[in-house]
Amino acid sequence: MRQIKASEVKPGMTIRWDQGGITYECTVSSVGPARFGVNVMAERSAAHIYDETPVTVLAEPQPEEPTWFGARVVVDGQRFLRSPEEKSDDQPWLEENTGVWHNWDDLCEMGNVQIIPDQGWTVPTDTETAPVVPDRIEEWPEDDTALRKHEWRDRLGRIWYHGFAGFDTGWSGGGALIWGKPSDGPWIRVVDA
Repeated sequence: MRQIKASEVKPGMTIRWDQGGITYECTVSSVGPARFGVNVMAERSAAHIYDETPVTVLAEPQPEEPTWFGARVVVDGQRFLRSPEEKSDDQPWLEENTGVWHNWDDLCEMGNVQIIPDQGWTVPTDTETAPVVPDRIEEWPEDDTALRKHEWRDRLGRIWYHGFAGFDTGWSGGGALIWGKPSDGPWIRVVDA
């Protein structure tokens, strides 16, 4: 809780103040300027708060609901993801590790909602660059991971490709499956297979 001036009251705040020996409390729906203070509107009432009256903020206003697909929010440490099944879905917020769906009012009632900024759908530019795969290999490298998605022609004209046998992977060339690396180099990458 914090104390503010009447002029700092914002819509969405739940506030308390004393005036004329009476304690008032409300959730503010709108605030307007007034002579010597502000006029505060709540759901079923209105009040005038004088400038010099200290106002206690009981709850901060909640942000507007983010409506983009994949929006993320945190409510008192719990994480939620917006993933509606359809445009008119009235409970589009999925709570992490529970499988429970919520609407925006549910989240606001749970506590202070913090919206995680939208990161967009672009791939970050600081990702690793793809390894360069040469067109010709004189000596087969120990780490051939980048070479496995390509086919290679050895000096005898056989095509070598990375295959699968049981739980082991290997290179197949001329019908035989081998583990380790292809033989009979050098090898030329097949681009028109």
